[in-house]
Amino acid sequence: MKILLLDKNLTSFTAVEAEALKAPDFEISAAFSTSDEAVNYALQNTVDVVFIGENLSDTDGISALLKLREINKSIIAIFVTANDADAANAIRAKFDYVVFKPCTNEDVADALTRARYLAPRLEKRIKATLFGKFDLYVSGQRVLFSTKKSKELAALCISQRGGTVSTYEIIEKLWVGSTVTRASETSGYRKAIKSMLETFKEYGIDYIFERKYGSCRIAHEDIECDYYRLLDYDKTAAKAYGGAILPEYHWSEEMKKHADELASIIK
Repeated sequence: MKILLLDKNLTSFTAVEAEALKAPDFEISAAFSTSDEAVNYALQNTVDVVFIGENLSDTDGISALLKLREINKSIIAIFVTANDADAANAIRAKFDYVVFKPCTNEDVADALTRARYLAPRLEKRIKATLFGKFDLYVSGQRVLFSTKKSKELAALCISQRGGTVSTYEIIEKLWVGSTVTRASETSGYRKAIKSMLETFKEYGIDYIFERKYGSCRIAHEDIECDYYRLLDYDKTAAKAYGGAILPEYHWSEEMKKHADELASIIK
């Protein structure tokens, strides 16, 4: 889980940093002293857990949490304070846990355990629907691609669930019948990559796209997807599957066969 630290005095999080290093399922991804910095970061990056101190440079901890929950309503919030009254206010404001200063490593370990218990409620900011026609959403907003090919490229990469797609496979599937053997020979391929990446940057999700020589991929860890759930033998996904998966793309035929088989088994 990705941890964000927020306090005017970041040295107060020494114990948090120490315990997070011991825990393989936690990672401190950023630390800020103002809520504005934290909000700007959360708009473009995954934040699962936030530790908020009682002293901020631009607002109070409760106001900071309200701003962060406008971005991610399921974020796990832990308040760090030395003041009983502030702790009571934090609980009323729906903070999930309170750690009192000076906080020990044991106190932080307890807070991380609490976060683990609450982890099932976490919602991923990016959602992809592959059942029926393809759509991509960021924080509930549908992503509008500027070209059909860039959208199809995104669908193809997401369908691989983190696997790489070679340049030649992309050309073969998106430009049926093409005799092109090298990516440099088609401006269409370059335009699709460029357009897709520009769209991702517009929605603050360009970090999920990885490109290497001869291939590219979209990281799947931060994406909630109906097809992924079906692959994991999820009964709810099997019931939701209506027999159509990316019907607008010819290359999805094998995916449909596999989805049909899985749905019949799971049901």
